[in-house]
Amino acid sequence: MVIETLYIGGWFQRTTLHLSEIWNFLNAGKFDPYVSGLPTDVPASSIRKVVDALGIADVSRQAGPLEYVLIRTRTNIVCRVYEDGLIVLEKPVSLLKRDQADLKDYYENRLSKAFSLLFGKGAPVPKELAGIKSIYPYIVTVDGANDRDVDGIFSTLGQSRHSAVATKATQLYRGHELVVINGAPKRLVREIVESEIFFREFKSQLHRYLGIHRQLWENIAKIKEQPKFSGSETSRYRSELADYQKTINLIDARIDQMGAYVRTRQKIAAEQKLTVYLDRFLAYKFETLLDTHEYVRYLWDMTQNYLNATIAVFDGLQGQATQKSVSTLQLVTLLATMNVILTALGKKDTVLNVTQTGLFYAMLLVAAAFAVQRVISIITKRQSYRMKPERTDAFK
Repeated sequence: MVIETLYIGGWFQRTTLHLSEIWNFLNAGKFDPYVSGLPTDVPASSIRKVVDALGIADVSRQAGPLEYVLIRTRTNIVCRVYEDGLIVLEKPVSLLKRDQADLKDYYENRLSKAFSLLFGKGAPVPKELAGIKSIYPYIVTVDGANDRDVDGIFSTLGQSRHSAVATKATQLYRGHELVVINGAPKRLVREIVESEIFFREFKSQLHRYLGIHRQLWENIAKIKEQPKFSGSETSRYRSELADYQKTINLIDARIDQMGAYVRTRQKIAAEQKLTVYLDRFLAYKFETLLDTHEYVRYLWDMTQNYLNATIAVFDGLQGQATQKSVSTLQLVTLLATMNVILTALGKKDTVLNVTQTGLFYAMLLVAAAFAVQRVISIITKRQSYRMKPERTDAFK
């Protein structure tokens, strides 16, 4: 058996615009002053430090079905960053366990740090996704391995295999965080590796969104479906719903983007006559990914509608409270007008001469106005509102 190459990677939606920014970022912006790829609020010395930490020996921009930036490091790591956001790192294997640690360190502590600096502005990542540790697959390509050899590779990396797909000449073994490919044709190795990473990352993102949908739905339901609540809680609940709305809008936009990336890679695979081969070896086919994507989109539409209906209820309650405040102000205005009239009636000879009786009435009416306003405010806050019993479960 020959252990050839170790790969890791990840995927997050990007475009050719981001690829230009990455290219210029890695070259300190010297190739295109209009697309510098340099954060304007970060000192040049800090940017240089992050880029230097990548240990780049050579960087170039490569053409292909999808453009990519090719990075070669002084430690023999090769990194490809594609215009659709796929990132694949590879390293020839000399000592498998050590090479795994090297790739992981480079990916998590160097490359990710550089891209976080570059893409730290713009639409924020929802807090539900912040700090999530991606479980990306380690992929090992080997040649001439038998089942015992493959089990030894899984054991070396602390994994166990749970499935296998085989043709006459090629076998693909999967575990939770490890894939071993044995005997793959050299011309297809990169396509298989990249598709495996893309498919698993795409599925992983959809799974996270499904989990967030379930949590948000339950949080909204706890507010909407409680038997009753006081007026003083209305603003707090409305603010909480506004936070959920922000999260839903951010994630909804990202979900809407995802389908285009699958169709692009599907088209490339068809043009290169790889679809049949990939469909046999990959756990998710392109059509299955698109179907799963549509399912999650449907769930988020349901979540958005459920949230909007709940917000409408609280907006209505706040409108009622506002109307009561307006009525209170009208009452205070009426009392103030009466105060003016009664003060005028209590005058003796001149406009500026106010009698004790008139002053007494003025103070009495002002006190009454404050008392009425206070009573109405207390009543509004203590008033109980009842929600209409309702439960609409999504397909969760």
